[in-house]
Amino acid sequence: MAALAFVGALYFLFSPSGSVWFPKCPAKLLTGYDCPGCGFQRALHAALHGHFAEALRYNFFLAVGIPYLLA
Repeated sequence: MAALAFVGALYFLFSPSGSVWFPKCPAKLLTGYDCPGCGFQRALHAALHGHFAEALRYNFFLAVGIPYLLA
């Protein structure tokens, strides 16, 4: 639980799009194409700040995945 809280705090405090600390998508780096998970980190950051429409624009699969993450 402590590790989950720490990671959640990191995603709340720092934007993945402007930080070098967050990993980049290896599929996009190798192929140049977006994978289904591309934008998940930015979407999680937006959702933690209450910007749900922006989060859905970054990655629509976040809306499907949140119930599974909560379970």
